[in-house]
Amino acid sequence: MSDAKPKSTKLNSRWRKGAQRYSSERTVDVTRYPKQTDGKRRRETDSASELSFISRSHEATGWHRGARVRKVK
Repeated sequence: MSDAKPKSTKLNSRWRKGAQRYSSERTVDVTRYPKQTDGKRRRETDSASELSFISRSHEATGWHRGARVRKVK
């Protein structure tokens, strides 16, 4: 039999306890073009933290005709 060592988990692996995968200090610029009531599109840009950007990208935006609508990346 071989003397194989068990695999060690990487520092920021999702399987390691207390791992911080996304930074709360780094920011990500997000630009959206929401439609206004007159049909025109308005440009909105904000700078979210990397942590909130990741959590926001996993959330659904809402419902449309009974189906869940996801954000377009």
